[in-house]
Amino acid sequence: MIKTNLIQAAALAGAIGTAAFSGTAQASLLVYDGFNYTAGTKVLDTSSAGVLNGGSGGGGTSWTSGWFDGSPEAAPNQNTLGYVVTNGGMSYSTLTTGGNALNRGDDNIGVRRNFTAQSDGTYYTSFLFSVGADPANTYAGLAVANRAYFGLAKFGTHSELVVGNGFASGTPVSTGVTVQANTTYLLVGKIDFSATGNDTISLWVNPTSSDQANAGAAGASYVNSSNFTALDHVQAYQSTAAYNMTIDEFRLGTTWADVTPGLPTPEPASLGLLAGAGYLMIRRRSRTA
Repeated sequence: MIKTNLIQAAALAGAIGTAAFSGTAQASLLVYDGFNYTAGTKVLDTSSAGVLNGGSGGGGTSWTSGWFDGSPEAAPNQNTLGYVVTNGGMSYSTLTTGGNALNRGDDNIGVRRNFTAQSDGTYYTSFLFSVGADPANTYAGLAVANRAYFGLAKFGTHSELVVGNGFASGTPVSTGVTVQANTTYLLVGKIDFSATGNDTISLWVNPTSSDQANAGAAGASYVNSSNFTALDHVQAYQSTAAYNMTIDEFRLGTTWADVTPGLPTPEPASLGLLAGAGYLMIRRRSRTA
């Protein structure tokens, strides 16, 4: 009888839990690139058979191009300069990873990859990020949504992880995290996007949960008083070769969980309470039956 009651309580808790979470936003991973390309491949090397320029690697359903030159000033020799695929990817905690990574050892050439333009709404993005040194020289990172910038910026004699408008435009908002050389950071961004109004972007540094409720408040948020005009590409850029930036595991999705796969998901304490309440209800019914 007790065993039967426990089974009934568990079933009741599961039903209540399902109902409680039925309003959760529909998850959708829009684009992913773990840089699972041949090591040594150069993004802009037009002489290479394995060039990423126009390549279709990565994942998700919304990529519309491969990586290509996205800098305002083209390199004088794209066959020798530019981003190169490193042998071995980056990792952070239990985040799901795969493939290699993309390193930028030369000067300020930008590379870009397009995806299907997204409509107004809330989106999440994430990527792994590191620099080989900190020369405190302006910026290094990724821009999404036509200048929604996540990365580092110079603060006096050091660099800090920031969020802002473009690579060198305006004043970025700092998370207060000082960048350490040869350290991998998981950067998770939230983009509240409107093609015609103000946009807000927020940044978390090294979150430890795939549940946003357990991630705490964002380390920094930036409100763009104009707008980012288009959420349709990602661009990597650095202001100097001295940063020696490496990026990996780029994701864009519609929920926090889309861009933090593999990180722990704590069981809601409320489910345990629901199970206990359900058991007490069933016991009370059995006594009065």
